[in-house]
Amino acid sequence: MDESIEQELRKQVETFLNASVRAVKQGMHDLGRALGVEVGFLFQKQTAFDAGVAALDATDAPLAAYLRATRAEWSETLVQRRNAIEHVGWVLSAPLYRPKMNAVEVVEPEIDGRGASEYVASMLDRVTCFVEEFTTHCLQRLLTPDITVTEIPRETRVEVMPERFSITPASGGLPRWSIAYHTASFEES
Repeated sequence: MDESIEQELRKQVETFLNASVRAVKQGMHDLGRALGVEVGFLFQKQTAFDAGVAALDATDAPLAAYLRATRAEWSETLVQRRNAIEHVGWVLSAPLYRPKMNAVEVVEPEIDGRGASEYVASMLDRVTCFVEEFTTHCLQRLLTPDITVTEIPRETRVEVMPERFSITPASGGLPRWSIAYHTASFEES
């Protein structure tokens, strides 16, 4: 087959970036607001972010630290890349095609210095972790004082239904989970 994958690849990357930003920026903001946690500042300019996260620090320091790391490590660049599509006309560069023996070698284009496949996989992983952890944190805040959430150790999760979190008594139960930024993949967390 000698057809170019350029157009479909560009379309899929653009769809991924738009959906990912919408999930985090709108979906998690709306969920947080519905559960009593305001995080809209995460997606604002630096001064508004600094003010919002400083205010959150006074009431929920673990979440504030998590959001600082989230913004520094990936969410800001994800939003910037999506905004570049919409406002600057950024498009994914074309793959390179090199003849190689009796085949054609495809060199995938890069996004922010990483191959497109690696970039998408990494951002999907970060978004997935964020959705799970932020949602769990918001729900945990609504529990009565005698109940909390624990993280089930990876090695003891049931393989057919690898549930990560569980409810536990706050006193005498399993260790309380606290939101904290990590770089482990979704599958490893």
